[in-house]
Amino acid sequence: MIIHHPSRRRFACALAWAGVLVSAGGVVVTAATALTPASPSAGTLTLTQPTGDSSTTFKLTFGTPAAPQVCPGDGPAGYRWHTFITPLGNDPADFVYTQSGTPTGEPMFTNNLRDTAGVQVRTQIPGLDTFDVTPTQSLNFASVSLAALTPAPDTSVDYTIGIACTLVVAGKVETKKFWVASLKITHAAGAGPNNFTYVASEPNSPTSSSSSSSSSTSSTSSTTSATTTSTPTGSSTTTGSSTTTSSSTPSTPPFVTFPITFSGSGGSGGSGGTVANTGSSAAGWLVVWALLLLALGRMAVLLGRRPEDIVVGES
Repeated sequence: MIIHHPSRRRFACALAWAGVLVSAGGVVVTAATALTPASPSAGTLTLTQPTGDSSTTFKLTFGTPAAPQVCPGDGPAGYRWHTFITPLGNDPADFVYTQSGTPTGEPMFTNNLRDTAGVQVRTQIPGLDTFDVTPTQSLNFASVSLAALTPAPDTSVDYTIGIACTLVVAGKVETKKFWVASLKITHAAGAGPNNFTYVASEPNSPTSSSSSSSSSTSSTSSTTSATTTSTPTGSSTTTGSSTTTSSSTPSTPPFVTFPITFSGSGGSGGSGGTVANTGSSAAGWLVVWALLLLALGRMAVLLGRRPEDIVVGES
């Protein structure tokens, strides 16, 4: 339909351009959104050598979900990935990195992991167009720079190690996505150049969890009791005085998350839903804002043309 009335065309064109500006702002703001503190990890990591000492060579691989795992964007979009090691209790979602890719501002020892040549593993570029993170480096704890990990004799310290995707936003290198593993380091004289051993484990998976309890005893009646419950996504079994509960949700295929909310009271599955994803819902909003930007930009261009210049039947 062609709008011939000049004032109406000007008004419609102004609205279209306003929509263009809002959509462009949405793209920028969505891309710039950092993780909030205590955001969950995107998944877990495993060490190819889960136990060893400070001279043991290992590689990081993705645990749950399995590889391939991706950053929210590729190198030309400004994304990089880095490794980190930090005492358990620090929040990797809240990490800010230097321009060279080292985490800063965290209490106690926090730094990058190092390869077998002692080089910090940081400022790596995700796969072009695929956004893949490929942690192929051979790592160890032999560098003298990691000597600070060593606890006092006969003591242990728990650490979180991981990989983080980052993006520069307003001059800050912010965390956008991360994967983690747990590590216990124990002092042991002669255990490699830095005198410690390590034992690695995966943290709880973001898509499944399990817990167990045994010999549950009532504090008021001094008798053992057990309760069996079930949910649509999990089950529990009870044997004697031991109760084991497990729950899981299926791993999600690699699509983009759109934060879609469904209203109404029909069914018993709740009030919301999402499209399966491998990362943050910010990627879905980027697609939405980009499509709006294209559509409104097209409208603004057409409305800005004189009616006589528009060929009938032109889309």
